Amino acid sequence: MRHATTLLTAIILAVFVITSNAQSIPAPDFQYKIMGVKEDNTLFSLDKTMMAVKDNAHSLFGSVNTVRALSGKTKVYMTAEGAHAKVVQTGKATDKYIISIPPNEDPEDLIELFAFDEIKKKERIFDYAHITLGVAVNNKKASEDNSIPIVLKKQSDGVYVITTKEPLAEGEYFFKINGAKGTGKMSDAANGNSITAFCFSVGS
Repeated sequence: MRHATTLLTAIILAVFVITSNAQSIPAPDFQYKIMGVKEDNTLFSLDKTMMAVKDNAHSLFGSVNTVRALSGKTKVYMTAEGAHAKVVQTGKATDKYIISIPPNEDPEDLIELFAFDEIKKKERIFDYAHITLGVAVNNKKASEDNSIPIVLKKQSDGVYVITTKEPLAEGEYFFKINGAKGTGKMSDAANGNSITAFCFSVGS
């Protein structure tokens, strides 16, 4: 009887250990890098992309189209090379991502998810703002109201699992990280700085 009890205890302990290991997602090796999570909880890289910041008030040679710049038709946008990201996700709300940040930083202030506005043969375009006389009048994508709602679940100090509140439609998406030690604030776009994005496709 005692042997049977010991064996049962060992089996229960083994099941507990296996279950705990199966539920554990490893933290990324580097901070401020968003990674995807497979069903077996192993990690994979998203497409890390330097998005170029452009506007339609400058020519290819850098000269300014003054009429366009003053007419309120200046468009500031960011582009990523290629029509699609190499990483393809299902778009389900159960798709998981993970990030490691310093424990004293608030992930809700750092992490945002956006959809690209236009897809061309050689690039994906994110419409950032329309500018009149140097003033952004339609900085729609910089506001929380126009980012895609995400859910952040703390796994350990500084490590958060990311999911979306709703399933994602077919399209192209990117995560952006705010902050000096992250990948750049969205306001950097107005100053001509590039933005580092972690991109993925849904349904393509």
